Amino acid sequence: MRNTKLLLIFILFPISLISQVKLQDSTLLKFQTRIDSISMQYDRLKNSYNHQNLIYEKTLNGISNQLSAASYNLTIFSILFAIAAIGLGVYVTYIERKIVKMREENTSLLKKSIEAKEKVESLNKSIQKDIYGLYIKIKREETLNILNRLIKVPRDIVNVTSQLFSRDLKEEDFTLLKKAYVELKDEQASVPNKNYERDRRVYCLLFFQQFLDLSIKDSDIGEEILRYYGLSVRSANTKDIIKSTEDFGKAIMDLGFQSRKKEINQFFKAISNSSFSNFNKIYEILLTDLYSRNNQFKLYELLSKDKDLRKSKSAYGLLLKEKYANDNLTISEENVIKDAEKLQEELEKDEEDAKQKV
Repeated sequence: MRNTKLLLIFILFPISLISQVKLQDSTLLKFQTRIDSISMQYDRLKNSYNHQNLIYEKTLNGISNQLSAASYNLTIFSILFAIAAIGLGVYVTYIERKIVKMREENTSLLKKSIEAKEKVESLNKSIQKDIYGLYIKIKREETLNILNRLIKVPRDIVNVTSQLFSRDLKEEDFTLLKKAYVELKDEQASVPNKNYERDRRVYCLLFFQQFLDLSIKDSDIGEEILRYYGLSVRSANTKDIIKSTEDFGKAIMDLGFQSRKKEINQFFKAISNSSFSNFNKIYEILLTDLYSRNNQFKLYELLSKDKDLRKSKSAYGLLLKEKYANDNLTISEENVIKDAEKLQEELEKDEEDAKQKV
């Protein structure tokens, strides 16, 4: 029995061994196949990984490029935005300043409008309350306009003579009139062949009638108008000669009348040869301006013995006689009175001779 088991073992062992070998070969084959399959899968996975990695790298590069481009664009945009912001700031500042300026201008315009309204209302009230006063203001503005025009066109004096002679000019107008006269003299000096005598004569008549005191005190005008005293007095009316005499008396007293012998004789000569020779108002004004009795007699002694002065000199002397006849006269004063009486006798005799001749 035991041998039988051994025999069976001996017979079955090789078979078992062969079976195990076959089984191992089959397992190895399957294992190899499995390994090959896994290797192939590994290769596919590796290729897939490499492919995905390549795609990923390309994607990363693309994203990087996009980020770079975006960063560049952002930088450009930032610069442009900064420039735009600066420009906008400048524009806003400009607009702000313009608005402020417009506001100031509007404020100024409003203020001017209010002032204009007030002036219109004031003018309206002036018109309603004082039409004559308004007329005087308008006339004054016209006078200034004429004088300023003469400075530019001095020869236009002949066209505005009547306006200026008929108005009472103010002291400040003397400066304007003198400027115009100086311009006329300069123009005459540049064109010596033209005759400016008429224009100069009109200016001197105006100086005599309107500004005799200022003219005498002016070193240039005083000498200029001396030769026009006669014409000026003959051209004057009563109002004009009274004003001119008042100006004359004031001027010679301010300057020291004893040093103004030439002006005094020229003035008396002009009076003597005019219709005002017996107009006592003239001599009364001079007596008043001379203040003292001594000055009044001294003025007579300054008058020359020229026949052209007899009428005015005699009239002035007789007024002294009338004023001081009841006073105790000095020898020099008596001589003045006698001389005045003698002149009066000569004038009466000349007048009688003239009647006889007729």
